[in-house]
Formats: sequence, structure tokens, C-alpha cells
Amino acid sequence: MSAFPSLLPLFLLLLSLSSPQVLSSKIGEGYRLVSIEQTSDGSLRGLLEVKKKTSIYGPDIPKLQLYV
Repeated sequence: MSAFPSLLPLFLLLLSLSSPQVLSSKIGEGYRLVSIEQTSDGSLRGLLEVKKKTSIYGPDIPKLQLYV
């Protein structure tokens, strides 16, 4: 049996301690739920719409459908 699996938690701990701190900043307003419905198979489908457009990481997708 190799020592790799037992050293993995230690390696991850050391990696997290040596990582520089990154300050998060808000890059967008997100999406809002426009409508929600239950489909014939029992799942939920929601229509999402972008709150405020931004081009920080490229163009936004104006409307999204989320299936759960």
C-alpha cells in the first residue's frame, strides 16, 4: 500500500496555508426567477433572466432555463 493516500490531507492543508489571500469582489447582479413550473416527469423548470448586463467575462446569457 502506498503512502500517497495518507499524505494527501497533509499536502492539501499545506497547499491551503501557502495560497495567497484573494479578495472577492462582486462582478454582476446575477439572475432573477421569472417563472417556475412542474414538468410532466415531476421535475421543476425555472426561467431565469439576467438582472443587469455586464461584459466582465464576456456577454451574458440573457435568459436561462434551470431544470431540477
